Amino acid sequence: MITVPHADIVVFASYLVGHSVVVDRFPDGGQTLTGRDYAKGPGGKGSNQAIQAARMGASVSIIASIGRDADGDEAMALWEGEGVRTADVVRSAEVPTGVGFIQINAEGENTIVIDLGATGLMTPTFIRANAGAAKGAKIVMAQSEFPAAGALEAMAVGRELGALTIFNPAPMDRWLCDADLSNVDIITPNEGEAEALVGLGSVESNGRALAARVRKAAVITAGADGAYWFLPDGSGGHAPARAVDVVDTTGAGDAFNGILAAGLVQGLALDAAIRMASQGASLACTKREVIPSLPRLDDLTAAAP
Repeated sequence: MITVPHADIVVFASYLVGHSVVVDRFPDGGQTLTGRDYAKGPGGKGSNQAIQAARMGASVSIIASIGRDADGDEAMALWEGEGVRTADVVRSAEVPTGVGFIQINAEGENTIVIDLGATGLMTPTFIRANAGAAKGAKIVMAQSEFPAAGALEAMAVGRELGALTIFNPAPMDRWLCDADLSNVDIITPNEGEAEALVGLGSVESNGRALAARVRKAAVITAGADGAYWFLPDGSGGHAPARAVDVVDTTGAGDAFNGILAAGLVQGLALDAAIRMASQGASLACTKREVIPSLPRLDDLTAAAP
């Protein structure tokens, strides 16, 4: 019997097909605007993060739920082409692959509406049924782009298996405000998500409050201001972003999370991994569409000051 080695990073992952359009400004309620540059492409925060970690040279496996449809076929081909292991992907014949609808304005800001489709099947029961696929992982990741209770169950699985757990609470689910985060080692919201989770009005206050709810660190991404991290002992730090010409911010948070995980699994200290992730997230803002924007290790090396 051939034994397949375990991946170092296991991502319990959302997958959605993105439909994007560029607009001069976001429409007001009840208003129709003419857009341009329509594009369809693969997305989903978990999928993006898995691909990003693989592009950094990490061994990555994805646990996802997708439809048994053409969009699902494209997902499988994408992951396999990126070197992400797909043996534990579950495909549904009844529920289609999820979709997302993205508007991008002239400043590169975006709005996103999603229909989870098969990704919505990733409940705590689904996570437990597929927990064995995470055995041997050094890092287990999840996002709240599938049911938040399922995401936290993935964190519990990671802790039980002795892995470092990274939870990206995006998009923000109000249920998480009072949820038990004690199985989360590192939580990685952006500024808005941290404010929605805690509501104390500043990055520092929200970060310190979140750090007290997790095991190791709260890392808050702040766009052009880079990222801030806070530890349960009250210490922390700041990683500046790289100054770039912003084209599209859509994949920046996913780039950050994937690079952070890859840096940690490859032996970087937390502060160094955060600094590398902040630089890589900046680079991800310089191209349109998520997958083309996710940097490779050579891109980070070439852009190093």
